[in-house]
Amino acid sequence: MDWMPDLLEPIAVLGAAALACWVLGRRLSIVSRTVAMAASLWALVACLGIWANGSSAWDAAGPWLHMGSMRLEVALRVTPLSGLLACVASGFGVLVVLSSLGYDGHPSAVGHFYGYLLWSLAAALGAFYANSLIVLLVCWEALTLLLYLLISLGPAEAAPPGAAKTFALLGFSDCCMLLAVALVGVARGSVRLDGAPAALADPAAQASYLLLLCAALAKAGAFPLHSWIPVASEGAPVLVMAFLPAALDKLLGIYLLARISFGLFVLDGRMQVLLMVIGAATVVTAVFMAMMQHDLRRLLSFHAVSQVGYMVLGIGTGTAVGVVGGLFHMLNNAIYKSCLFLCAGAIEERTGEQELERLGGLAQKMPVVFVGCGVAALAISGVPPCNGFVSKWLVYQGALSQGTRVAVVALVAAVFGSALTLASFVKVVYSCFWGAAPAGQTLRPTHRPWLTGLPIVILAALCVILGVAAIYPVRYLAGIAVAELAQAPQGAAQSLDRATGFWSPSIATLLIVVGIVAGGLIYAVGRRLPWRVTSTFIGGEVLPAETTRYPGTAFYETIRQLPLLRLVLRDAEDGVYDVYHLGSGYGGSVVQLLRRLHSGVLLTYVSWCVVGLMLILGYLLSG
Repeated sequence: MDWMPDLLEPIAVLGAAALACWVLGRRLSIVSRTVAMAASLWALVACLGIWANGSSAWDAAGPWLHMGSMRLEVALRVTPLSGLLACVASGFGVLVVLSSLGYDGHPSAVGHFYGYLLWSLAAALGAFYANSLIVLLVCWEALTLLLYLLISLGPAEAAPPGAAKTFALLGFSDCCMLLAVALVGVARGSVRLDGAPAALADPAAQASYLLLLCAALAKAGAFPLHSWIPVASEGAPVLVMAFLPAALDKLLGIYLLARISFGLFVLDGRMQVLLMVIGAATVVTAVFMAMMQHDLRRLLSFHAVSQVGYMVLGIGTGTAVGVVGGLFHMLNNAIYKSCLFLCAGAIEERTGEQELERLGGLAQKMPVVFVGCGVAALAISGVPPCNGFVSKWLVYQGALSQGTRVAVVALVAAVFGSALTLASFVKVVYSCFWGAAPAGQTLRPTHRPWLTGLPIVILAALCVILGVAAIYPVRYLAGIAVAELAQAPQGAAQSLDRATGFWSPSIATLLIVVGIVAGGLIYAVGRRLPWRVTSTFIGGEVLPAETTRYPGTAFYETIRQLPLLRLVLRDAEDGVYDVYHLGSGYGGSVVQLLRRLHSGVLLTYVSWCVVGLMLILGYLLSG
């Protein structure tokens, strides 16, 4: 398409394919699936080509885009970071579409799902390629609407509350972004993103940064704007959770945070402290909530929130090592978190259950899902040689390099959160795979298990590959962190000291492989030895297996009973600290006040008009 700029091609093709899927889904669901698969693959190839070709830009500006002294330019531009993230987002689109081919659904829902999914991917590419706050704002708003529509595709009794809460919180963040765009445009006279970064010296710049920070944190799901993710997970299709909140929204939110912290503004000491505090609070609060969950979806959603804390903390350090760690963790989290949600979807498809207490014994029945979930659990817990350990290590190094007391406290919180994450996933793996199966468990037949299993295998393999060969993505991200985001010369990328800032996984990987092989040999020899099998002896009585089954949900019940923590967790479950409930309470009071003022009496309205005119007249006369 020579008549169309290269950066617009994947966006336009995805938009057209989404419309075709949405129209054809009810009548020709097979055609809709084929179009979705072909369009997502084409978008991935196109994004890879754009990334490989290097920097390119497209601008469309004319007299009709001027508003006083401010020029509202529509501009796209590919950078090393945006080009990489566009490829990653397209790759997740391909994997989610591939996994969806293994599920059966209602034809109309199939068409709507693929339509909304491809539109979401197109809007995400527009946000990554945006070189204007106007383009970014439009794409950001479109993603909020599409996320609402995708969550609404879930069960009628569970989806509406999650969709409404998601739309309210993200809608609030979109309003913050709209106000920030206006402030930036008035202050600079332009809404472009490729100008010199501004210092956070005056109140207008600080207000603009904080408003954009709200948009980034809400999209990524960081504390305290995170509560839409657990509620959405209860009703949204699991593939929606694997694509948007687990992967795409994290990429977009942290990408925006990096752009405003190093490209649009210059991060100062106060904002660094704010980001580090938010990051540490997100890690600890969300991981505690995750440990107490019995529903697999809610547990994974709280861990999705917790991992955002490491990204915010890494960027908040303001050091090259920390920023690389935050960006690398952004990519790693999208990989293993999407893998975990796909595993949860496969488990739900076979068993019809998401309650951990009613799961068990699936290791032999679902070996691919077991291995994929195990690898992803090790990755999110920061166990070497998986990718999660490398990015967390870099974040820890960034906090140490920062050296302030706040950074040290945040480092302790991050390490503590990683330990709790591992403990939480011990419960998950035991409950789903290692523990005894509950009485009456039945597995549904799967018609295309390889379609749901292949994306899990690919993502689990990436968790290991990016951990063992982490030096290559780290070098690439180091150039971005130092040369692009930190506004330093290109040669300054060498200042990222590999000896102190990078952990070499070669020796540890070798020892781990040796340990796995030794364990496998011991297990193989042990299976050939004779075993004495006898029934469990409990006080002379023979009890049924269900009575003696110990579910993984009981692992950490003692933590729930701790005096102070018990009250905090109970209040958190009731939404006491949820900004959505707090805001709705105050908002409801304002609405009731406005209702009282709208009495329907004409003289009351005339009185308010007179008061308003008098105030305006007084302001004009005082000037």
